[in-house]
Amino acid sequence: MGRYTLLVGLLCTAGIANALDAGVPGRNVNIAGPLPLGSNSIKDPGLRQQNEPSCAVNPGNTSQICCGYNDYRGIDIPGLGDAWQGLSCSRNGGLSWSSELVPGHRLDLDYSLDLGFAADPNLVAAPGGLFFNYIAADRHLIGGLYLQRYAWRNKEDGWPLARVGGPILVAKGTSGRFIDKPHMFGFLNESSDESVTMSWDGSSGPESRTLPAGNLGLAAAVFVGNDNNDGTKILYYSSDDWGETWKNPTKLTESKGINSGINLAANGDQVCAVWRRFDDTNETNSIMYACSNDRGKRFGKAKVIADICPFDLVTLNGEEPTPDIVAFRSNAFPVIAADGDSFFVFWSDRGYASASGGQDGCILTEPDPEMPGQERFNESYGRIVYSTMGNGGNSWSKPEAVEDASFGHQFMPATFAANGEVVVAWMDNRDDITRVKFGIELDIDKQMIVDFWDPGLRLLYRHSVDMRSTKLEKNGAQSTIAPSIKLSKYRKGLVNLGSGIQVLDLEFNLVNARLFQQGKAPFIGDYTSVTASAYVQDESAQGRWVNSNSLQQPGSPTFHISWGENRDIRGNAWGPGNQATFAGFSQASPYSPTSDASSDGSSQQSSSSTEQLTPSVGDPQDTNQLSCEARADGDKQD
Repeated sequence: MGRYTLLVGLLCTAGIANALDAGVPGRNVNIAGPLPLGSNSIKDPGLRQQNEPSCAVNPGNTSQICCGYNDYRGIDIPGLGDAWQGLSCSRNGGLSWSSELVPGHRLDLDYSLDLGFAADPNLVAAPGGLFFNYIAADRHLIGGLYLQRYAWRNKEDGWPLARVGGPILVAKGTSGRFIDKPHMFGFLNESSDESVTMSWDGSSGPESRTLPAGNLGLAAAVFVGNDNNDGTKILYYSSDDWGETWKNPTKLTESKGINSGINLAANGDQVCAVWRRFDDTNETNSIMYACSNDRGKRFGKAKVIADICPFDLVTLNGEEPTPDIVAFRSNAFPVIAADGDSFFVFWSDRGYASASGGQDGCILTEPDPEMPGQERFNESYGRIVYSTMGNGGNSWSKPEAVEDASFGHQFMPATFAANGEVVVAWMDNRDDITRVKFGIELDIDKQMIVDFWDPGLRLLYRHSVDMRSTKLEKNGAQSTIAPSIKLSKYRKGLVNLGSGIQVLDLEFNLVNARLFQQGKAPFIGDYTSVTASAYVQDESAQGRWVNSNSLQQPGSPTFHISWGENRDIRGNAWGPGNQATFAGFSQASPYSPTSDASSDGSSQQSSSSTEQLTPSVGDPQDTNQLSCEARADGDKQD
């Protein structure tokens, strides 16, 4: 039996011990932190939103962890006024963090790109270096794909990174060529004895860092028209010198429809890309893949892994035609991991919940037996599904659910493999507050995760989501999957519900908080993150660095799981559109879904301490939308 510990942080992660080796998480840690000592970056006095984390671990010092994310601290700052990329780093295994903005924003005196916003971060660590990829553009969508390079500093105090120059342009966008949703990964070239040197001007003179030979692979969706419905192509970019220069891209798609949500992984020299193809009049909703056997130089023809019934959600912001309903957006994008022997692909699919009869979940409505001639929602719950393919293979296993549940949706998976172990994490609402705490389950809950006001019953229905995780191990043709653990852990307190005093959670991730579009729309991002140290030193070869899946060692690695969530937000407004007041109800206490006290519906965020305790049950004492980070560590025990 294996055992490891998960420790969390915000961006957030969490978990609990499980006897079947899914992990033993610790407390959730908020990764918002002060500026590094000596940094001239932009402060975050308002503790604004963060989401879509991507994290990486220094393989030379695994107590150093960095996470990139969409950072909204600049929205209220003149001259900046929009989201950019934030970077938080810890040098003590995730217990405390510092943060700053990534170079390139409009107030950057050294490396300004003079572009309005940045999004979609990707972090890759290598022995000696850290690489941060993102898109940046103006709101009229002219910009590009950029890379910021850093060198790790192995020091006990201070910021663990040295900036290596400014942003490097990987690919340029135009008014008819918008680049979206990139993914980047790195892998060592174990057959090469060459090295790469990064040089920069340090505070005391020239500095340099030597890295082992390796590749960065980067893929993105490129919209090929002036309308987001015109279609996309998936392009793959590669670098043999850790991002200093980039080769001409390779096109992976032939489809003329929408292809997006690319994700990459490699076993040895075999590189595989997976993505989502959206349905149209000619094509189906499908999980697609293409593989290369020469480290990304040439890819085979794109093929279908599986046709899917995607768990997709659309943004509803309380305006017509749904004036009393609020919901966040989500798309069923795939993620991929490689454990040295096989590739594992995960996505969210409605066709695998036992409550809906499996593929019957693809049918969203069914006849209502209690009301002849009427339809009701089918139990089309989203489930995290996986499929595997061995190295050098060209066929995938029949998709299966990672884990079923009697209620709730599973979505937005993230995965990573290290030392031959595959960890997958996802968002999950089986423990939804409205159902678990109050026993309320509505027909619409079978399809969506929506908050709404019922004016007749004077009830405000609110929904919560948690993070869960498990580990997969390949045994021949079969995969062993441990029961999942709940990563989200909240402050608890004594609460009098009338029937007696109970110990209950005082915090919740209320996913439909309207924090975006000036307080009108909810958004929790499109991605979560799982990471670990991807490289180890081969002591039998004079400490040569190798990919961790190539040289599996005793014990379990430390996995860090990160996500954006809403436990620490303030100003959770309700009301149709821009209406400042909504007569007759307020944001209810989590334990008072029938509350009808008056409220001004304010959506302004305040700056309160993220360590502030909740003294009593009531409106959440929130600061902003942040991200969490969790750590899994400890030696494997038999």
